[in-house]
Amino acid sequence: LTKILTEWCFDNLNTNFVDLNVYDFNNIAIKSYENVGFKKEIINEETTQVKNENWTSYKMTVTRKEFYEKTQQKTTNS
Repeated sequence: LTKILTEWCFDNLNTNFVDLNVYDFNNIAIKSYENVGFKKEIINEETTQVKNENWTSYKMTVTRKEFYEKTQQKTTNS
């Protein structure tokens, strides 16, 4: 799903990069994003307060070139 949505962004929005925010404890999502080329850029300084906890998030970004290199490599290695 991550690959499909990212590819849709590049194909339909004519953008050179896609970025997103993900909570730092969401390791499964982070791994999924990294698998299609996203990289952690920064930890967002603002936190979200949930009950008595502060949740922090990463900004993750992938360029068009990085995405297609990563996903083409996975296709040819499979």
